[in-house]
Amino acid sequence: MNARTKGRRSAARLSWGDGSATCGKGARNCRAALRGRSRNVPVSVPADPRTAGSSPPPYALRSPECARMRGAGARYARPLARRVTCHLGPAVPRGTAAWGPARMQTLLPAQRAFLFLGFASALFVGIPDTMIAIYYVRVVGLGPLELVLLGTIVELVTIVFEIPTGVVADLYSRRLSVLVGIFLAGASFVIQGMAPILLAIAFAEVLRGLGRTFSSGALEAWIADEIGEREAAAAYIRYAQVRQIGAILGTAIGVGLASIDLWIPIVTGGALMIGLGFLMIALMPERGFRRGHRAALSPVRGAITTLSAGLSAIRGRAILATLIGLTLILALATEGLDRLWEAHLLRHFTIPDLGGLDPIVWFGAINITFMVLGVAANQIVRHVVTVTDDVAVARAMMVATVLQIAGIVTFGLATDFGWAVAGYLAHMVFRGVNGPLFTGFVNRHVESRVRATVLSLAGQVNAVGQVTGGPLIGTIAELTSLRVAMVAVGGTLLPALPLLLRARRQAGS
Repeated sequence: MNARTKGRRSAARLSWGDGSATCGKGARNCRAALRGRSRNVPVSVPADPRTAGSSPPPYALRSPECARMRGAGARYARPLARRVTCHLGPAVPRGTAAWGPARMQTLLPAQRAFLFLGFASALFVGIPDTMIAIYYVRVVGLGPLELVLLGTIVELVTIVFEIPTGVVADLYSRRLSVLVGIFLAGASFVIQGMAPILLAIAFAEVLRGLGRTFSSGALEAWIADEIGEREAAAAYIRYAQVRQIGAILGTAIGVGLASIDLWIPIVTGGALMIGLGFLMIALMPERGFRRGHRAALSPVRGAITTLSAGLSAIRGRAILATLIGLTLILALATEGLDRLWEAHLLRHFTIPDLGGLDPIVWFGAINITFMVLGVAANQIVRHVVTVTDDVAVARAMMVATVLQIAGIVTFGLATDFGWAVAGYLAHMVFRGVNGPLFTGFVNRHVESRVRATVLSLAGQVNAVGQVTGGPLIGTIAELTSLRVAMVAVGGTLLPALPLLLRARRQAGS
């Protein structure tokens, strides 16, 4: 039996399709490249007998990707192959899955779909997001502690479901997990806008939290598998930028709709998110993800095995444990600020008049300014920071964290409206800088097979921090004042600095 025949049998047995086999010298088991209509570049990978049946097959890559050694195929090829050969051959049509249980026709390549999703989701969520806190206060009549506790509901749901949904994404489909998250987020906003009752809003926030757990980790893991970790590090920053651009437009639209009635932007944004979910079914490919052998186990056993592998990955890498601890510290500061900053401005400052317009226009203008500055800040980071160098990333995150602390303390202590807004903007801009840097940092230290699980573990720790920090800051605000609470937010960020120093040393060693 020759290698070509072996390739066909292996491909047929593993449902990878049939076609001409591309094998390296000394291969004991060939993987067949799928035949197609357009030209592409198969990457030949000599099979490793130790991973037979579980290692990925060669990928069909287009010529520019092959030349630059990009994509999941080249990434997987490196540890398995004695040599990697790129040459023109039969191809899979553009937008078609190169391997998997079935060919998946999609309209966009992975990175474009990723950036489009970032822009569109931020646009549609931005329509209700700026106005929803004001809706809670003016229409539903919630107080400071109730606002924080409403956020706590979301975080409790995250704590309970973050890891199970991450395990599902690693076992079955990251694309499906992301799509479910989009639909649940849309349903949450529609319910809140249609039923301004505390009980209905609490239920909708449960759906919102559940949707976030499906998307959290799965989206980042999906794009890393589709284009590779190094390319993903830059893609996360581009993603943050397009999200900020989308959010700017969404905020402007939301302010305009809110001037008619506060419920309109909330229902509109939710309905558009549901529509986005249906659109992404056609746009979002999944070529790089491969269901591991655990998916063949019972659901419970497969989930336990995947979770155990994720925990082992964290225990086995000291830098991952440090980054998880950093997640906790950063999360302690977020929930209280996100729920109370509008109340702080409304209670302690006289909002300047804008030609007789409703003061809600100011909140839209502040958010738009923050997003514009965020786009510029991330663009500077792209050119100044080597985002694939962990030491450089840790250094940049330290600078951003110091500026975050300075900004929020200024926000809390300022007696002038302009200084307060400037402090808030500084804090939020540098918080936005830290996000994509942190995601890329973690991804570079996690194996693909447990990536969504590890990111979900980080998300769960984030939720624990928010559940702890949110009520704490809310209680401080009730017992003292919102000014003291804002300064306390800055204090919770201080332990992040020694953790970043530690991460920098670990990365350097």
